[in-house]
Amino acid sequence: MACRVFLSATRWENGMLKGGLLWFLGIPLPIIIVLWLLGYLS
Repeated sequence: MACRVFLSATRWENGMLKGGLLWFLGIPLPIIIVLWLLGYLS
């Protein structure tokens, strides 16, 4: 039973990590690139 709970938590954490990575690639990264290209970050 404890092993099943651990595997479930690990799967949930992996899904959360993947979702966070996809969010980072989809929202803040393009904004940072556009600002850099426009010269705001240099």
